[in-house]
Amino acid sequence: MALKTRLVSFIWGFAEATFFFFVPDVWLSRIVLTNPREAYINIAIATLGAITGGAVMYYLGAQYFAQIEAALPLVPAVSTDMVDKVGADIGAHSLLYAMSQGMFAGVPYKIYASWAGHLSAPLLVFIVATIIARMARFITVTALAHLISKALKKRLSQSVIIRIHIGAWVCFYVFYFYTMGI
Repeated sequence: MALKTRLVSFIWGFAEATFFFFVPDVWLSRIVLTNPREAYINIAIATLGAITGGAVMYYLGAQYFAQIEAALPLVPAVSTDMVDKVGADIGAHSLLYAMSQGMFAGVPYKIYASWAGHLSAPLLVFIVATIIARMARFITVTALAHLISKALKKRLSQSVIIRIHIGAWVCFYVFYFYTMGI
């Protein structure tokens, strides 16, 4: 079971770093409801998936930026303005600073990865920034879900907590897509 969970974590981290639009936090926060230790292991695995997918986007951004720049707005909740703003943010600040600002602001990581390649950011800097930004958010969201579930377990069954988890993510994405103009 752990192997399947970890495989999903890696694939989800990779997919969201490229063109999938649901964050691995959905999966990680679900795992923590039933197996906190496994959830925290999966944070590292989802981060490895994100690094791998991010490296693909980095390469594509370095080699085919015009095509990637045109393709990114096809991802739900990604706009041309968002793509342009990320480029300006990285140009005005450091890659790590820009990624840190975007990690809780709803700006997809895939845009930063593409721009990092296009702007020829050192690959090692990109990987370190990815580890910091991705893990910081994954840990924060997973730990928050863990704390909330522990508090709810005193009064509610596991199945109710799982339904609350699903409902919370549905509400989050309805709000997110609404505010992003979808």
